[in-house]
Amino acid sequence: MMPDTSTRNAHASLVQAVMEVAALDKRTRVSGGAGRLVWQIGLPLLAVVLVQVFLPLPFYLRLPVLPLAFWALIWKGWKQVFGPLLAQYSATSAAMMVESEKPDFESRLVTSIEIYDDTERETPHFNPGMTHALIRSTWELVRKQNLREVIDLVPSRRNLSAALVVVIGWVGIFAFNAKGMSDSLFSMVSAWSEARDQAQKLAGATITIEPLDRRAYLRGSNLTIRAVQQGFHKSEMTVFLRPSESEEWNQTKLEVDATGRAQLALQNVEETFECYFKSGVIESGRLTVPVTVPPRVVKMTVEYQFPEYVRRASIVQDRSDGNLSALWGSTIIIQLEANKTLSKAALKGSFIKNETELAVGGRFARVLLRLDRPEWLADQRDLIEETYQLKLVGEYGYPNEDRDHKYSLTITKDKPPTLSFKRLPHRSPAHEPHIVVSNLSSVPISIAAKDDYGIVKLNLRYRLESLETGIERANQSKTIQFAVPRTEIPILSLMRLSEIGATVGDRIVFWAEAFDGYDLEPEKGPHIARTPVYKVAVVTEEDLFNEVVYKDTWETQWYDGLKMAQRSRRQADIRRAPDPEPEGKVTIKLLERSQVPVSFSGLDELVIQDYFNSLNVQE
Repeated sequence: MMPDTSTRNAHASLVQAVMEVAALDKRTRVSGGAGRLVWQIGLPLLAVVLVQVFLPLPFYLRLPVLPLAFWALIWKGWKQVFGPLLAQYSATSAAMMVESEKPDFESRLVTSIEIYDDTERETPHFNPGMTHALIRSTWELVRKQNLREVIDLVPSRRNLSAALVVVIGWVGIFAFNAKGMSDSLFSMVSAWSEARDQAQKLAGATITIEPLDRRAYLRGSNLTIRAVQQGFHKSEMTVFLRPSESEEWNQTKLEVDATGRAQLALQNVEETFECYFKSGVIESGRLTVPVTVPPRVVKMTVEYQFPEYVRRASIVQDRSDGNLSALWGSTIIIQLEANKTLSKAALKGSFIKNETELAVGGRFARVLLRLDRPEWLADQRDLIEETYQLKLVGEYGYPNEDRDHKYSLTITKDKPPTLSFKRLPHRSPAHEPHIVVSNLSSVPISIAAKDDYGIVKLNLRYRLESLETGIERANQSKTIQFAVPRTEIPILSLMRLSEIGATVGDRIVFWAEAFDGYDLEPEKGPHIARTPVYKVAVVTEEDLFNEVVYKDTWETQWYDGLKMAQRSRRQADIRRAPDPEPEGKVTIKLLERSQVPVSFSGLDELVIQDYFNSLNVQE
C-alpha cells in the first residue's frame, strides 16, 4: 500500500527539519573550531613573541616555535575545522542527534524517518495504517517544537570571541611596536640560520680584526679597521661602535668581498672608541682604539733654592712661564704637570751636551738644575743667557708639539756691595777739614750701603797720626756683624769722631769696609767694598781762627765752625730760661719722647730708628 500524500508530506517535513539541525550543527562546529584554532595557536605564539621583544631568547628556544606552531595548525585545523567541514549527515544521524537532546521523543523521530521506506514496499513488514499514523503524529509533534534548540551555540560564540580578542591583541601590539614585533617574528625564522651559524662556530668559524698600524691615533686622524671571516662566508657583516664613555652601540652594515674581508674607514676621529664585528651569531673580539692628543705642559712649578750664604728661603713660582733667572750657585727644581700620562721626559739645553732625563710619575715630571758650572763663573759678563728645551713623550709615544720651543735661562752673578760715608764735612775724599776738638762729638761717622744679596759685616778702620810728623800713634777698628744679611742700609751711624780719642794736633784717618756673604770661591773670599780714606785735622779754636784770617779765600764754613764752637760755650739768657720742672716730670717726658728729631719724618725716621735698634749688635 503506497503512502498517501499527507504521509509523504509529513515524512519530507521531518527529514527537512532534522537536516536543518544537522546543517546548523556543522556550521557551529566549523566556526567554533576555527575560533578555537585561532586562540589556541595565536595566544601562545603572541606570548612567545612578546617575550622575545622584551627578553631576547636564545636561538635554541626560538628554534622549535615555528615548527610547533605549524604542526599545531595542521593537526588542530584538521581536527577542529576541516573534519567537521567534511562530515556528512544522514537523516537518521540527524534525527538521532535531535533525539539525544530530546528524550521525550522516545525514538519516534528516528523510527518515523526509517520506517517510511517500508510503506513503499509491495509487501510491507509493518501495518501500513499504523505506520502512516506514526509518521503523521510524529510530524505533528515535531512541528510544535524548535529543533534548533538542540544545538548549543554558546561554546562556538565563546571560541569566536576569544579568537577576536587574540586578533585584536596582535593588531594592537603591532600598531604600538611594529618594529619590535617584526624583529621578534623574524628572529623566529632566523633561529634556523643561527643554528647553522652555531654549527659553523662550533666547527671553528671566527671573525678576526686585523692589527692596526699603530697603538693609538692622534685626534683628527683618519683610520681604517679591517675584519676577515674565517671558516665561513657571508655577503655582509655588521660593525658595532661606541665611544669609550658611552653605553649605546651604533651599528653599520658592511659588504664582504670574495675573500671574506670587510673594512670600515673612519674620518677625523675625535675620541677613543670600542668596536667589534658580527655576522649572525659569530662575532669578533672587542677592539679598543685609543684616540689621544700630544702631551703638553699644563702647569710648571719652579722652586729656586739660593746658595746657603744668601740665607734666604726658597722662592716657589706656582705657575711659571718657563723662562728662568737665578743666581750662580743656586739650584732650580722644575716640576711639570702634563695633560696626560707621560712615559718619558727630557731636558735639552745649550749648556749641556746630552739630554737630561726627568723623573717621571704619571702626569708629573721633575728635574733638578744646579747652576754651578765653572765656565759661567769664568765668564766676565754679569748676565749669562742660555736656553733649554723640554721634550715630553706620552704613553703612546707621541711627543709634545712645542718640543723645539726654547725657554730662556739667565744666570746672574753676585755683585760686590756699594758703600759710602754720609754727612761728613768733607767736600771730597782729598779734602781734610779742620775741626775744633770740642766739636768732634757733633760729627757722626755714618755710612750707607747696598748689596744685591745682603751685607753681613761692616768694618770701620781708623788711626791717629801726628799732624806735624805723620807718625802713627793708634790704629783701631770697629766691626758690626749682621745675623741676617741686609740688602740695603740707608744710613747707619757707626760712631762719632769724639769716640776715637783724638786730641789737638792729631789727624784722624778713617775708612769703612762692607762684606757680603759670598763664599762660593773660598780662595777669593767674600766681595768687599771699601770707601776712600778720609782725614780730619783736630785743631784749637785759635788755630782755626788764624786759618780763617790768613786763608787766601775766605769760606763761610770756617766761620760757621768757629761760631759753633763759641755757641757751645754760651750760657742761656737768664731772662729767657724757663722755670725748672721737677726731675720726675722731666724723666717721664724724656721716656715718652721719640729718639728721632722732629725734623725727620717718613723714611728718615725709620732709618734713624733702625740705627738705634742696631746698637745692640756685638762688636
